[in-house]
Amino acid sequence: LVVTVAAASAWSRNDPLPDQTLPANVVKRRLDYRGLRDLYDRSEFVVVPLQDVDFQAGSLVMYEAMAMGKAVIATRTRAHRDGDIVRDGETGLLVPPGDPGALREAIVRLHTDPAAARRMGENARRVVEASLNHDTYVRRMLQIVRAVGDELGGPARATDPKAMPVRTGSR
Repeated sequence: LVVTVAAASAWSRNDPLPDQTLPANVVKRRLDYRGLRDLYDRSEFVVVPLQDVDFQAGSLVMYEAMAMGKAVIATRTRAHRDGDIVRDGETGLLVPPGDPGALREAIVRLHTDPAAARRMGENARRVVEASLNHDTYVRRMLQIVRAVGDELGGPARATDPKAMPVRTGSR
């Protein structure tokens, strides 16, 4: 099992593992976005260990991996509960915060059961395709606009997105 610790974010300016001796099967790299996509593509699954914080961290990594059809092993935090992004046992595995033994068990489980990892990855891809698309985004934004209008004392004037004209070309 080869473990690659990678970062592709402009926000990741600091080396998360400075001057540490790593095991022979651990590779540390900074990748551009294309390199990160290639790494996702070659991976059996993606692991996103997190600190137990009350804000969503690692969400983009999870969604990117799921969009690439990869199961995700992530930490169940105050901000990431079952089903928020990863559905435990369906699109990946969730482990308790601060429990390296549970993280190891989850990694071994998917590494030794590639069929389960593939099944979870396929489920993850379907979830992303069904819930993270333009129609869903517009529908959710319309709900927000209407709710804000209601809070301000009147209905928001919103048009069905399908009836709105679409502009093409540049202006």
